[in-house]
Amino acid sequence: MPHALPSVSPAALPAPQALPPAKAAAVFLAAGLLCLACWGCVPQQPTAPPPPAQAAPQPSVAVVGELTAPGGERLSGYDIRNKKPFSTSYRALLRRNGLKSPWLLRFEGPAGRDTPVRLVRIGGAQYMHFVFCREKSGDQIEVLFCETDRSIYGRLRQHGEARWLDDPPLEISQALELLWKLEPPL
Repeated sequence: MPHALPSVSPAALPAPQALPPAKAAAVFLAAGLLCLACWGCVPQQPTAPPPPAQAAPQPSVAVVGELTAPGGERLSGYDIRNKKPFSTSYRALLRRNGLKSPWLLRFEGPAGRDTPVRLVRIGGAQYMHFVFCREKSGDQIEVLFCETDRSIYGRLRQHGEARWLDDPPLEISQALELLWKLEPPL
């Protein structure tokens, strides 16, 4: 047979007693702090500082050779200036950047004819890299062109200031800086 719980009438319970004011204030304060802690409003312990940011990895850059004609002679920017797909991509780069100077289109100056086009590998892609200067001014343009995907990037140095043409990815801009330091143009 199940046991029944004894019933207690409310009249049989002892009357609640009031707490002294100091204890009541302490209980109220403790309850308030407990509520704040549950809501996350209590200041947390300081967390460990985030790990230091790691420097962006340097792109892998290697000069793999020079662009040559079928007979083996070295080719310069002047030699490839009118050959597609380079000429189409290069002229589009100049148009996008509002560059109309004839020296940029004609590859004027001795450096345009004498400086060979180097083949460089950046990451996994191969690029043609060359620099040519405007005669008697010191202005120059540096160009990277990937024939596979027809991407082209450039840096123009004019009147003592350098600026990127378009907005090359970080890997490309770092690679050009590194390439310039490792093996400046001839």
